[in-house]
Amino acid sequence: KRKSKLPISLEKLPKIDYILLSHDHRDHCDKQSLTWLAKHSPNAKYFTGLSMKKVIGGWLKDQEGQEAGWYQQFKLKEKNLRITFLPTQHWSNRYVNDINKTLYGSFMIEADGLNIFFNGDSGYCSYPKQIGELFPNIDIAMIGVGAYHPPVMMKDVHTNPYEAVQIFHDLKAKTFIPMHYGTFDLADEPLGEPYRILKQLQIEKKINGELKLLDVGEKFSL
Repeated sequence: KRKSKLPISLEKLPKIDYILLSHDHRDHCDKQSLTWLAKHSPNAKYFTGLSMKKVIGGWLKDQEGQEAGWYQQFKLKEKNLRITFLPTQHWSNRYVNDINKTLYGSFMIEADGLNIFFNGDSGYCSYPKQIGELFPNIDIAMIGVGAYHPPVMMKDVHTNPYEAVQIFHDLKAKTFIPMHYGTFDLADEPLGEPYRILKQLQIEKKINGELKLLDVGEKFSL
């Protein structure tokens, strides 16, 4: 169950051009949400990892979409837009017998000189440093900071706030937008703990760049 309100009422949601799906876990790939979006924005295209069509294809029968492997670009008509599927350290499944049958990942969005990185779900690993070298001018990095306790279960697949800051530094990005906390109760840490830790790290000047802790529903202009 959600622990926070939707950031915008569904009636006010503008038409969507692209839907980016990082992986098939139910807090990221929700059938009710995707079928609603298909009715709301029937011309929207979905971009996701390999073999995801077998999960969502039945829900989005009339929706155009593309799958990609790591480091592959999606085919777009717009010359001023590039979207690349990139690696993460995570896993995929929706049931007990389909573990890692679909590909999980992250996204780099390059548009009109602005580079936005969406980290998806990931444990701390070497990928962000590689991505930072491949894309040396990242303006905004959206990185998960929640669902990390107990470490014995979560460390390989999610990052705590300290690890997320290290990912931000590895990417050499300019602005850090934390995500993946405060909405679903997925682990043992208090829902507000990531926010409090990041605020303290900001006060201690341990974040090399701008931290944007956005409120639910707060607009962020690019």
